[in-house]
Amino acid sequence: MAIETLIADDTLMDRRVALGVVGERQLRGTPGAAEILGDEARTGGKLLGHPRVVAVLDLLDVGSGLHRGPAVVMEHVDGCDVAEWISEHSLRVDAATRQRLGLYIAPEATEALSEAHKIGVLHRDSKPQNTLCATSGRVEVADSAWHGSWRPSPAPAPSGRTTLPPSSGTT
Repeated sequence: MAIETLIADDTLMDRRVALGVVGERQLRGTPGAAEILGDEARTGGKLLGHPRVVAVLDLLDVGSGLHRGPAVVMEHVDGCDVAEWISEHSLRVDAATRQRLGLYIAPEATEALSEAHKIGVLHRDSKPQNTLCATSGRVEVADSAWHGSWRPSPAPAPSGRTTLPPSSGTT
């Protein structure tokens, strides 16, 4: 489901926020679209406080002239996504710098996904467009494609010995 992200000012809290909205045509054309967005927002809200995940702050039902339907209120990250950075900035730096930046960005995003997996949350749309690079240097995973029905299985307890497969009878 395509989400459009808008920048807005939260006048009550005196801060800039990002609003994730689903277009009215898509709301009408996708059965359960509002419920899906709400579920994804609530699941993303479970990750509130993780430094590598864009914070989901609220879920609204908007009825204004600009938009009618659900809107996810998220932390605004000043910067750009990785796809935008690659297309607009990567050619301005040498290959070694691009490699170092990739080696910085990938583990940061992976950390966020790993922490989400520990609590049974998956990101169904992990891609460069959903990985943000803040002007401060912080890397955050964004989007409302968080899905929480998966549950990690507990790690098996180490037995202290190695089990080999059965022998075929030849030595």
